[in-house]
Amino acid sequence: MTPRSLWTVNRASLLLAAALGCQFAPANAGIPVKTRVDGAIFPAEWLRPGIDAIAVPLDPAEAVRSARLAQEAMALYPVGLLDANLRAVYFVRQMSFYGVRYAGTNSNDSVYITNRGADCGFTDSYVKGTFHHEFSSILLRNYHEKFDARAWAAANREPNAYGTNGLEAIKNGRADTVYRARYNAEGFLNQYATASIEEDFNTIAEGLFSGDPDFWRVVDNFPRVAQKERLAVKFYSSLDSRFTEEFFRSLRS
Repeated sequence: MTPRSLWTVNRASLLLAAALGCQFAPANAGIPVKTRVDGAIFPAEWLRPGIDAIAVPLDPAEAVRSARLAQEAMALYPVGLLDANLRAVYFVRQMSFYGVRYAGTNSNDSVYITNRGADCGFTDSYVKGTFHHEFSSILLRNYHEKFDARAWAAANREPNAYGTNGLEAIKNGRADTVYRARYNAEGFLNQYATASIEEDFNTIAEGLFSGDPDFWRVVDNFPRVAQKERLAVKFYSSLDSRFTEEFFRSLRS
């Protein structure tokens, strides 16, 4: 389970996905998007003392928007990849674990996303970015043998550059998700990426799928980040050959 700092695809992207063929997830892809909290939302072990998983139901006014954003995010993935790795996407107004609020997390086969509305910072791009961030953890676990962790770590300027995990980064106030040159030069997109190799990968994956021009500006100007971008593309292309750098660059808004 990996947290995402709380504060921190446009139409052309969807048209591109459609042009690549019906194998990419259509708007009515079969992965359930659940906008109501029930007793079975979290794995049982998350409810134990210590983790103390808590979820506050999504505002009904955000239900339609949340479902739309999840479908738009999933439209960038092949149907087969979704079917093999994702059981459901859950939306809540608020969730917490270990007494800490999370904007997103994931289980073995589900993604959980907080959405309190665009006025509170949960914009369309933020919500979709959270999906890509969390789904990348599921893919990384399920296909870990396709990820070159050694080459990834070698892209860092300093050895032992990572902290303990995302939770500790949030608790210690080291969860800034703004792209900053000081971290870019060291091989990271932002401070939060230094939490762990998984969070580092998550931030790059989110950047690839987000269409954010700032992500590509960093990639094109900081060689260490570019090394990781190429490794991430290699990982995704091993899952589906259509995931090329050209594909990801074409998502830019």
